[in-house]
Amino acid sequence: MNTEKEVVYSILNTLRGSHSDNNDLISTRLIRSWIASERANILLQFTSNGRSISEENYQYSSDVVFSKESNGLYKKILPKIIFFNRNTGIRISHNGVTVSMIRKSDAKFYDKNSAMKNKPYAYTIGTTLFVKLPNETASQINLDIDAVYFYPSDVSGYDWQSNLYPIQNELVNVLKKNVLNNEQYILSAPNDQINDFIEDENNSKKK
Repeated sequence: MNTEKEVVYSILNTLRGSHSDNNDLISTRLIRSWIASERANILLQFTSNGRSISEENYQYSSDVVFSKESNGLYKKILPKIIFFNRNTGIRISHNGVTVSMIRKSDAKFYDKNSAMKNKPYAYTIGTTLFVKLPNETASQINLDIDAVYFYPSDVSGYDWQSNLYPIQNELVNVLKKNVLNNEQYILSAPNDQINDFIEDENNSKKK
């Protein structure tokens, strides 16, 4: 596998070799932003026929703190997650017990069904993850989250220069090829002086 830095500089060196007169328009921030978009597209296409992605795409966070919303219901705003078929793309557990991902529209069924009402579940509204733990009364809870994030650097502790980039090895060359095939997009994007995924032109974080 490759670190994100290795992927970025492989692409960057190729682009700079082809466009030496436009080096000032090519930055690591632009490449990192574009490979994030391409990674999402590749993984979505890869799973479109029912295939499962490998563990290499997931990033794990332990003891993520959720605050109480109402009786047994907790919430947390998470970084942008890539969701696949049947809400896969995130795995949740509480004290070793798996929390099932469902659609919000199914929550009432879970709450009213005698066989399901005591089972934990979760759903998303935008980037907010709601988790129902029927027998929990604490004001805060800790959950373990394993997810495929759109921007890997949104995960605490991730170092893009030394950590392996979360994409399965067989798709790394596809990722590089797709980015290089779209080099005109990169060259026409607004320049950014700070490697923070914030466009200087409108000062808004890309999500």
